[in-house]
Amino acid sequence: MAAFQVACMVLASWFRELKKSANDAEFAQAVGNAKSLLMGLVKLLSCNDPSTPNPDSHLPYSELARTYSKMRSEAASVLKQAESAGICLKGSCPPLDTINAENAIDIAMKVAAECTSFLASVDDKQSSGLDFVESMRQRLLATAGYLKLLQVRTDLWIHTIPYVVSVVLKI
Repeated sequence: MAAFQVACMVLASWFRELKKSANDAEFAQAVGNAKSLLMGLVKLLSCNDPSTPNPDSHLPYSELARTYSKMRSEAASVLKQAESAGICLKGSCPPLDTINAENAIDIAMKVAAECTSFLASVDDKQSSGLDFVESMRQRLLATAGYLKLLQVRTDLWIHTIPYVVSVVLKI
């Protein structure tokens, strides 16, 4: 994420300085030469999932990789504990090694719905197991919520880049 921000700042600064020092023909030629670089930036900016470094990747930014790993581990634990408590959701969940924050929130909501309907027919021993599942579910929601917050903040920041670049280039 930081490398992308730095690259955009350098590019914007480079075009600003180039616009000041070069005449219009030289500036147009420089922009034409940088067309592939600009197309690459446009491809990055058009990425639907700002939590990944490029549109074709399912891997998160390296800065977030540990948090995604933690979230995926928590999702697996929630599903395992829910199953041990008698609630089975395996068939309705995406593969855990590729889930994103939205998928993790969906899993937590499905577990909550199943626990609520299952709670009416359990004894005290199973009820304590459901309390543990609820605790783990809350932890999963906290981690997924944190990642979702970072994703929204990144998305907002990325959507300001075209405006900054267009102001610099006077498009």
